[in-house]
Amino acid sequence: MKIALRMAPKVALLAGLDPAVTPVLYTDPSQFGDHWPAVVEALSLDAQNNAWLRLEVEAPTVEAVIAAVTKAQAKKAAKAAKAKAAAEDMVVALERALVEPLEPRKINVPYTEGISSDARIDGFRKPEAVAYAGMAKYDADSADRNAPVYAQIDRLIEQLDARVASENAKLIEAAMPRLREEFAIKDAARIAANEAEAAAKEARLAKVAAARLASGTWERETSSYSTKREGKPWCARVTGTDPKGRLIYEWGAWIGRPGEAGLLSVACSPGDIIAWGQRDQRRPERGEHHIMQMGDDGRMTTLSVPEAVRALREAGKRSDAQAVPVETERERLLRRTNEQFSQYLFGRVPNEDNQA
Repeated sequence: MKIALRMAPKVALLAGLDPAVTPVLYTDPSQFGDHWPAVVEALSLDAQNNAWLRLEVEAPTVEAVIAAVTKAQAKKAAKAAKAKAAAEDMVVALERALVEPLEPRKINVPYTEGISSDARIDGFRKPEAVAYAGMAKYDADSADRNAPVYAQIDRLIEQLDARVASENAKLIEAAMPRLREEFAIKDAARIAANEAEAAAKEARLAKVAAARLASGTWERETSSYSTKREGKPWCARVTGTDPKGRLIYEWGAWIGRPGEAGLLSVACSPGDIIAWGQRDQRRPERGEHHIMQMGDDGRMTTLSVPEAVRALREAGKRSDAQAVPVETERERLLRRTNEQFSQYLFGRVPNEDNQA
């Protein structure tokens, strides 16, 4: 039987072997005696069913293989004994934690209506010594993880978790009236602050709207910008639409130096529609373009392009209804001309009954 071995390069050199060549042991199972089952456990088979020893050996001999296997077994047994002792100690610690006082800690209160979503109170937790008791089984080999001691640990953890949950539930129930009262006070303060902020904002907007009405001018401050990326801010009064339905702008002014903060300004009165924006030189579709209409109180309402077009059409219809008919205006001009000519010829103004 042929077994491929693993040897450290220095060990191979000391044994007079080439480190680049895998050492091979030709042997028979009978040479290993009672150690043969342990040797088989330490072997791996490749795709061609060649046997490879997973352990490092000191020499390509049967004795060296037996020594490596014996050492591995002793190490495994020591690990199993250590894991078993640790598991038994964990059982003792868990049993003690079930009767001793729990460790205090801040706990989150499950959110319910009428309390703060981040409410925390003084509660309990598992002792730090057993916080990771459930990981004890992973210190043992996979074959030993079904041992009764680990099942006992799991049961004790469940009992301890239930105790912690029960104690915390009592504390949360007792704290709920206080939490609701605190939340009500905070909520009332928040509502009052929001109302005060809204009132202050409304006062600022009313002041700005009143100043806008008094001056007949819409103004807006602009921030600094990159002249390589963006064009100068602009504003305009929208006066109508062209035959293709596009908005017609009567340009306003931007006061400032290129790239620096400035001020947009355009004449505006109630009912007027204005537009403002800034071009993005690299991505024109990302440029700013806003349309607003001034109300009777001086406040501005944002409009979309279709809404602006409809507003302009409605304003045009009202203007047409209020305008003097063309024919009536023509007659008035003719009558005035006739009056002036008659005064020049006859020194008097003829009335409607004796017009010549």
